[in-house]
Amino acid sequence: MPIITSEDSKNLAQLEEQMSALLNKVASDEKSDYKVILNLAESVQKSLTTKERFLRLKRDISKQMETLAREENANLTQEETDTFKELINEEADLVERTRGFINALKDLEAQSRSFLARKKEYADSIKTVAGVRNNMVALSTRLETDKNKMIPADNLQRMEDALTDKTRDFGRVKADRDKKFEQLKNDVLEMNKLWIAVKKSIDEFTW
Repeated sequence: MPIITSEDSKNLAQLEEQMSALLNKVASDEKSDYKVILNLAESVQKSLTTKERFLRLKRDISKQMETLAREENANLTQEETDTFKELINEEADLVERTRGFINALKDLEAQSRSFLARKKEYADSIKTVAGVRNNMVALSTRLETDKNKMIPADNLQRMEDALTDKTRDFGRVKADRDKKFEQLKNDVLEMNKLWIAVKKSIDEFTW
């Protein structure tokens, strides 16, 4: 049974605990960021509702202009009517693009909940690994110390068995940590796609 007494192992465990704590804080801070994104989507949605009412009114005006343009004394030309109609079409296109922007923001915020939960799971798994690493060092150090005290062989055997179990446990928690990291990477890919969708909705957001 290898004796794990390296001070470097203890230092690594401490750094892993710090990494876990900071990654959890990052996830908490990012949750606030995505809340801002949702608030933006809801704010734009509210203004879009008003724009849609404004557009409906302009369509009513356009119909009235069409009627008047056919009358000789209406002081309204067909060219004016057509220009007004073109403007309505441009604004209608802008409304649709704005709706796409809103949906892209909402999709991003919705996916962020899974992403941030996965990030916290990964952070917690790092802390678990650090804890088991510390336990292994403590058990190994105690075993080496007790060997020098000439304690009963059965007591030493129980400690060696405990260290063997802890070593197996360490392999298990490391595998779980690595699995959670791979899951997090998949979530990152999904988030990247949604960020690109937001970017594209802005690229096409022209008047």
